[in-house]
Order: sequence, then structure tokens, then C-alpha cells
Amino acid sequence: MSDWHSPAPAMRALASSLLAFVAWQSMAPPSPAQQPAQPRRTTTDPRYVTQELQKAPELPYIPTYAGRGAILMSGLYYPHLQEGQCYHLRYLSREDARQVLDWYRSALSSNGWKLVPSKSESMLTANRDNDGLTVFIVTQRSPRPEYKSMFMLRYLQSPPKIQK
Repeated sequence: MSDWHSPAPAMRALASSLLAFVAWQSMAPPSPAQQPAQPRRTTTDPRYVTQELQKAPELPYIPTYAGRGAILMSGLYYPHLQEGQCYHLRYLSREDARQVLDWYRSALSSNGWKLVPSKSESMLTANRDNDGLTVFIVTQRSPRPEYKSMFMLRYLQSPPKIQK
């Protein structure tokens, strides 16, 4: 019997969602201005229906990045995943990738998140086990010359567990 507080299910969900992100990133439009304003249906399976976001949502316990001129490049909301609700957001930032991750490490730690050790310098994972929340942040160089970095923030809220 597995302990529902274990981060393993969330980590598996994040790994599978990272694969979905890679596929989605290659199809994502280059700018928010070119995005349609309506939700889109990418599959007939209701668990994977997405809603395209036109502006950054306010996420519980996630501070808004305070960097210079960070903009939402694209965003998707998955309301019915088996693992829970998920937001997948891509931002451009005028700060380099290390500054973005350092800012999130500090901000998440001070907001009650438990940082998960990582061997990658471009990735950050954190959990709020009591709330069933997991955040995953990946940074890379920006594809646009006026920005230094691009970062992806994936926010997963697991459904409440029923205790027996």
C-alpha cells in the first residue's frame, strides 16, 4: 500500500507531462498575439482537453515572477487530467536562466514549498504535499534575441485523497 503523501505519483505525472510539453512546445505559436481566444480541443479524450490561456493565471502558493519584463508566451490549462488539474505556462524573461531559477528557489522556499534535489542546473521541482501541489520549472535560452531566457512552469494540483 502506498502512502498518498509520497511525491512519487506527482513525479511520474510530471515526467509524463514533460513529454507532452516537448510535443506541445514544437507546435506552440511564436507569440501570444497570434493565439486564438477560444478553448481548443486537441483530442476526443475528455481528460486531455486543454484550454488555451491568454493571460497568466493566479496560482495558489506560486508567487508571480518579479523579473524585468517577463511575459507569458503561451499557456494551457488541463482541467481533467487523471493526476489532477494542471497549468502549463511558458514565459520569456530579460534575466538569464540562472537568475530565474534562483528567484523561484527563494520564493518557493519562503512560501512553504519543499524543493526536490535535482542534478540539472536548468530544472527545479518543488512540492507542497499537504496541499497536493507540485511545480516543475525548466529554463533555457530564449528563442527571441530581446529576451535572455525562456522558462516553463508546470503546476499540478492533485485531486484530494479519500482517507479510509
